[in-house]
Amino acid sequence: MMLKGVRQKLGLLVVGLVILVIISSALSYYFVNRIEKDVLKLGLVEEPLEEAVLELEINVGEGARAVILYSIASDAKHIQRFQDSDQDFLRSMEEFIRLAETDAEMNAIIQVAELHGEFQSLGARIIDLTDLQEPEIAELRKNIVEIDEIIDQELQPLVDRTASGSLQKLEAALEIEINVDEAFAAIQSYIALPEFELRKIVSDSAADFEKFEVVYRSFPLSTTELKWIDIIDEDFQAAVLLGNSVMRRSDEIRVLVEQLEANLEKIDYVVDEEVHPIIHAESVKALDNAAASFSLASLMAIILASSGFAVGIGALILVRRQIINPIKRLNDAALSLRDGDLSARISTISNDEFGNLATSFNQMADSLQQGQKELNSAQEELVRTEKLAILGQFTGGMAHDLRNPLGAIKNAHYMIQKRLTADGATDANPKLKVYLDIIDQQVDRSNKYITDMMTFADVVDPVLAETRLDEVVRETLETMSKNDNITLMPRLDPDLHPVLADGEQLQRVFLNLANNAQDAMPDGGQLAITAKNVNNHVEIKFTDTGEGISDEIIGNIFDPLFTTKTKGTGLGLAVCQEIILRHGGTISVRRNEEPSGGTTFEVTLPATGAHRQAQGEPANER
Repeated sequence: MMLKGVRQKLGLLVVGLVILVIISSALSYYFVNRIEKDVLKLGLVEEPLEEAVLELEINVGEGARAVILYSIASDAKHIQRFQDSDQDFLRSMEEFIRLAETDAEMNAIIQVAELHGEFQSLGARIIDLTDLQEPEIAELRKNIVEIDEIIDQELQPLVDRTASGSLQKLEAALEIEINVDEAFAAIQSYIALPEFELRKIVSDSAADFEKFEVVYRSFPLSTTELKWIDIIDEDFQAAVLLGNSVMRRSDEIRVLVEQLEANLEKIDYVVDEEVHPIIHAESVKALDNAAASFSLASLMAIILASSGFAVGIGALILVRRQIINPIKRLNDAALSLRDGDLSARISTISNDEFGNLATSFNQMADSLQQGQKELNSAQEELVRTEKLAILGQFTGGMAHDLRNPLGAIKNAHYMIQKRLTADGATDANPKLKVYLDIIDQQVDRSNKYITDMMTFADVVDPVLAETRLDEVVRETLETMSKNDNITLMPRLDPDLHPVLADGEQLQRVFLNLANNAQDAMPDGGQLAITAKNVNNHVEIKFTDTGEGISDEIIGNIFDPLFTTKTKGTGLGLAVCQEIILRHGGTISVRRNEEPSGGTTFEVTLPATGAHRQAQGEPANER
């Protein structure tokens, strides 16, 4: 009987243990499946919608950039970019609508679509006004050039320099030319930077023009002179009307550009303050579900621990190690990502569902971080392009406007010198000749600066053809003016890959780099020019043994108008960088290590598509 009782107790114990194991297994299976579903939902919420939103922002920025550049340069390719960005925006919006699952997401994207419609309307109006303004500017420039040519080539040669009052007559003609150029310069400056003083300069120049026209007409004039002065008067009156129309049109375009920028800010605000929070709210909802499952799983572990020490401890260790800890790491990383930390990642230490989820989460974070980098890069490129375009237009117009007054000064200097020499004043007072020579030298020096400015404004898209860079470098060394105390050391690979390039533009870059290297070695030294193949690129280096560039200024070396030379304009390296970028290449600078010292400028250009295909690699799309 005792044995029977023991058997019964043992049986009950075994049955109890079996029931406990069954219950524990059932509860574990239930909660593990629930946690798995919640966590998988967490990983599938944000990434596709975030990518669509980033594409929307990038396309709107590209459209704004194209409109602003067209208002500055009137190049048809910018209109095409504006239209392409609109099509890309619509495709990104269709993708967002396809992925959206809530009414809040649809309402937010409708706001973005409405703002984008206003954006497109403003952009089209800016383009239309620019199309109307360009013919007016061209006609205005034609009138000004015609006036200058008549004065220089027709009126001045007709003046009898031996007659009484001829000098005063020439001075009146020069004053007429100066006032015409001042009015045109003020109109061009107003297009770039509207100021009331510029409008006053236009009106004052018109008044001075009429005053000196009266002075010129007060002298005895031939029939031919009367004909030319009447033509000048008609051209100037037409130019004044065109100038006022151009300035009014510039005011309209500027107002529309400001409205375009305000619209762009509204789009960014809606995306940042409404679209992104809604997307993140879905993640937070999934995160709350996962947290709730996590709490229930913890409670289950405590109950199991109290029911049986061995079973409970084992279950707790299993749940914590395999489920709770991975969820906590995922929870912390998701919160960090939601708060803007795009560097948040999860370490993957297993090959199960949690390991796969961690990998997917990291890929999503990588995609978001890369998208943010691309957006920042596009915005920086937009700012850089706008600055260079505005600066190029300003310097080009300013250089043209300064050249005519300098020509007038040159002519006036010649007449004064001739008069003083004929009267014997320079022989009686030698200082007068010194002062006249100073004027002549400074005019020539100013003309050189103007040439640099016009070169910067004149950078155009390269005319690409298959080019041998070793030949371009040799032609550069043959045409450059070499200092006697400089030793040239060219080392050019005879098997250089061909590149698609504009040989004349590249020669301008290489000549500038070589001359800068010589300037850096006033006491003499060595200039090494090397060219070799590096993967699918051609690398050209200009290395001098001068004092080198200090760490304080090396970061600004390619900025327009930045220079360390007392007689430099600071435009040479900016032009070089723009030319290389338009060729799809890169240009960089570094300070050399001792003992050689000095500076190295490095240019890399991609090899031609034919060479890449010959090497078994796809050609770059252009």
